[in-house]
Formats: sequence, C-alpha cells, structure tokens
Amino acid sequence: MSITRRGFLAGGLGLLAGTFGAKLLPHAELAPLVPRLPAGTFLYRPSAASAGSVFGSWSELMAAVKTHSGPRTVVIDASIAPARVEAGTWDLWDTRFVSQPEGEES
Repeated sequence: MSITRRGFLAGGLGLLAGTFGAKLLPHAELAPLVPRLPAGTFLYRPSAASAGSVFGSWSELMAAVKTHSGPRTVVIDASIAPARVEAGTWDLWDTRFVSQPEGEES
C-alpha cells in the first residue's frame, strides 16, 4: 500500500493528517473533506477516490457531466496519475476543460 501526496491510500482507506497525528478513514468519511466546487464544475483526478464532484475515472466523470444541464467545467488534475480519455463517444457540448496549475491544491 502506498500513500500519494494527496493522502489517499489504495484499498478503500484515506489518510487524514492533523495536529495530533494521522488517522485512517474509510473513503465514505472523507466525502465531506473533498473540495466544494461550484455547480457545473467537476474535478477529474485520475486514480483518486471518487467522492462529491471529484472523479477518479473518465467514465465516472462523463456519467456525472452528462447529468448536468447548462455550462460545465472539467478541471483536470494529473498530479497523481496521467489524465487519460477512455475510448468512446462523449457529449461535450458546452463543456470547458481547464488544467490545474502545477503545485496548486484543490
């Protein structure tokens, strides 16, 4: 098992670091800790645990994007793993893609 710089562990657990040390939490308990994004904004963070508006796989991201009507923004954070687009047909009408600047945390 390895810890990424984002603090997630493989195997369904997350790491919450605080003043008094670190605590392992199930991903469900980490959901309130994911960034709150404006409506219509989705964070694609490959290989991360999906929770809220953060998606670790392209197919999960596209499933969420297609349910939102109106302008959509996908923020791509490839700091954990390369961002890959799965083969397929994707409806990206009115969708803007932006890259998260190096070193900037969400």
